[in-house]
Amino acid sequence: IHRIGGTMLLEHPWAGYGNGLFPEAFQRKEKKYANEGALKIPGWRFKKENKKTPPPIAAHSAYLKAFVETGVPGGILFACLMMGGLWEALLHLRRTDKLSLSAPEAWAWAGCVGVLLHAGTTETFSFPKIACLYWALMALCLTARKFIDHE
Repeated sequence: IHRIGGTMLLEHPWAGYGNGLFPEAFQRKEKKYANEGALKIPGWRFKKENKKTPPPIAAHSAYLKAFVETGVPGGILFACLMMGGLWEALLHLRRTDKLSLSAPEAWAWAGCVGVLLHAGTTETFSFPKIACLYWALMALCLTARKFIDHE
C-alpha cells in the first residue's frame, strides 16, 4: 500500500487525487501496475466472485491518505496541524509544571501521542469518535489549568 501510495504521490504531488478518493485511485493504480508486470497482487486482495479486479482498499495510514488525497501541500498542513497542537500542548504543560505522572493533563497529552502514533497504521481521523477524542484531549491539555487548578 505504501509503495503504490508513494508512486501515486509522485504522479500528483501538488493537488493529489481529491479528498476521499484514495480507495478508487489506489484500485486503478494497483491494477495498472499489475497489468504492466511491475506488481504482483496478492491473492487475499481478490474477492471470490471477482478474480480480475481487487476491491478498493483503505490507505491504512492517516498520513499517507492525507498526502495522496491532498498532495504534498495538504499533507504537510495535516502533519503540521497534528504535530503543532501536540507541541503547543507540551510547551503549555512544561510552562505550568504539569508534566508529571500525577497531572491529568500529562495523561491527556500521552493519549494524544498515542492517537498520532496510531494514525500511522490506520485512518484514525476518518472515524469521528476518535477525531473528537483527540481534539477533546488536546483541549484538556491546553485549558486544564483553568479548570483543575482553582488558584
